[in-house]
Amino acid sequence: MKHVLGVFHSIFKSLPEKILLALLLACTLIGCADSSGYRAPISAFQDASSVLVNSARIYLTQLNKTERDAYIRRQAADKKPISMAEIEKTQSFSPEEIAVRLEALSTLSRYGTLLGQLANSDAPEKISANATDLGDALQKLTSHISEYATGSSNNKFVSSVGPVVKIAGEVARIATEKKIREALEQAILSGETPMQELIKAISADITIAYERKRNALSARRVDYVDAYEDTLDVANKGNSDQHRHAAEKLITYLDVWESFPLTDPSEGLNAMEEAYSSLVTYAKSPKTPTDLASLADRMELFSAQANRIGSAILELNNNF
Repeated sequence: MKHVLGVFHSIFKSLPEKILLALLLACTLIGCADSSGYRAPISAFQDASSVLVNSARIYLTQLNKTERDAYIRRQAADKKPISMAEIEKTQSFSPEEIAVRLEALSTLSRYGTLLGQLANSDAPEKISANATDLGDALQKLTSHISEYATGSSNNKFVSSVGPVVKIAGEVARIATEKKIREALEQAILSGETPMQELIKAISADITIAYERKRNALSARRVDYVDAYEDTLDVANKGNSDQHRHAAEKLITYLDVWESFPLTDPSEGLNAMEEAYSSLVTYAKSPKTPTDLASLADRMELFSAQANRIGSAILELNNNF
């Protein structure tokens, strides 16, 4: 994760001064007739998207753990028995349902990779093969969804995946005809609605995970306060070390609680959706230097959002 964050940070640090200047000059001279105008923005989109996908993975993989741990802590605090049947009831999604959502996140990453290959490669055979591989992976995902994601809570997610499958096949066909620029713009334009719907569906599930995590962390504030109060009697007898230690742990935890809103991954996915819309806008534009500058600005903003959210989630995950 730290490596990925560093990669896209370094890309955007140099984009306005170096890459963007070169691209603007190229567009002025040749009108961006090939796919060169897309290269830096799509590379940035791909890197920032990878950070957000990895961040969303953390929330999804910990969703059931968050609920399970919260139940166990409640039972322990109330000195009540713990039941495996009750633990099972706390789980928001089955392991299979979480697995298909993780597959869908991989789809977002692979689609960004495909866009990057289209923008940076002149080898249509390789692009066609990669698009075909993505199509096969999407078909497999569709099969898994049909098998495992059968509950009503999965309806929005299920309906968002199917349309994406068709895009990969069309891109593969165009790339085979050695029309790289056309394949790139087809991937961007055709993917507008399907990709945005998929992002929204994943975001809806991530919001559930975020809210469950927030509730669990909020409840733990009480645990830290109780732990502090439990040391008061000991401190009054002359042992103040435990008292001070519990106070410091409470301070640290409340600092984490205050920063928790910065870890909302749905905000990042919304930014990803907006960034993709900017790619669509550019694909439809005359591709003037002004159009390219506007796209670069939007991708820089997306990068900053992804960096902030990714760093906050990583810090939370490492400490709590």
